[in-house]
Amino acid sequence: KNINHLEFFDYVSPEVQNSISETGRVTNGKLRFAVSKFVNEQFTDFEKGEQLNG
Repeated sequence: KNINHLEFFDYVSPEVQNSISETGRVTNGKLRFAVSKFVNEQFTDFEKGEQLNG
Protein backbone atom coordinates (compact mmCIF):
# COMPACT_ATOMS: atom_id res chain seq x y z
CA LYS A 1 0.00 0.00 0.00
CA ASN A 2 3.05 2.25 -0.18
CA ILE A 3 2.62 4.48 -3.24
CA ASN A 4 6.36 4.25 -3.94
CA HIS A 5 5.98 0.51 -4.54
CA LEU A 6 3.23 0.85 -7.16
CA GLU A 7 3.20 0.95 -10.93
CA PHE A 8 0.03 2.51 -12.33
CA PHE A 9 -2.08 0.99 -15.10
CA ASP A 10 -5.23 2.27 -16.78
CA TYR A 11 -7.42 -0.31 -15.02
CA VAL A 12 -9.88 -0.24 -12.12
CA SER A 13 -10.95 -3.44 -10.37
CA PRO A 14 -14.73 -3.57 -9.94
CA GLU A 15 -14.28 -5.37 -6.59
CA VAL A 16 -11.99 -2.64 -5.25
CA GLN A 17 -14.19 0.12 -6.66
CA ASN A 18 -17.31 -1.35 -5.02
CA SER A 19 -15.55 -1.79 -1.69
CA ILE A 20 -14.38 1.83 -1.68
CA SER A 21 -17.86 3.04 -2.64
CA GLU A 22 -19.59 0.96 0.03
CA THR A 23 -17.20 1.19 2.99
CA GLY A 24 -14.47 3.66 2.07
CA ARG A 25 -11.89 0.91 2.64
CA VAL A 26 -10.34 -2.06 0.87
CA THR A 27 -9.15 -5.16 2.67
CA ASN A 28 -5.78 -6.73 1.96
CA GLY A 29 -7.60 -9.82 0.73
CA LYS A 30 -9.56 -7.84 -1.85
CA LEU A 31 -6.40 -6.08 -3.01
CA ARG A 32 -4.59 -9.42 -3.36
CA PHE A 33 -7.55 -10.86 -5.28
CA ALA A 34 -7.73 -7.84 -7.61
CA VAL A 35 -3.99 -7.84 -8.32
CA SER A 36 -3.98 -11.60 -8.93
CA LYS A 37 -6.95 -11.34 -11.29
CA PHE A 38 -5.33 -8.44 -13.18
CA VAL A 39 -2.00 -10.28 -13.54
CA ASN A 40 -3.74 -13.43 -14.78
CA GLU A 41 -5.72 -11.42 -17.36
CA GLN A 42 -2.58 -9.64 -18.56
CA PHE A 43 -0.67 -12.93 -18.80
CA THR A 44 -3.52 -14.54 -20.77
CA ASP A 45 -3.56 -11.56 -23.17
CA PHE A 46 0.22 -11.83 -23.52
CA GLU A 47 -0.04 -15.54 -24.34
CA LYS A 48 -2.63 -14.72 -27.01
CA GLY A 49 -0.11 -12.35 -28.59
CA GLU A 50 -1.52 -9.07 -27.37
CA GLN A 51 0.93 -6.44 -26.17
CA LEU A 52 1.18 -5.52 -22.50
CA ASN A 53 0.51 -1.91 -21.50
CA GLY A 54 3.37 -1.03 -19.22
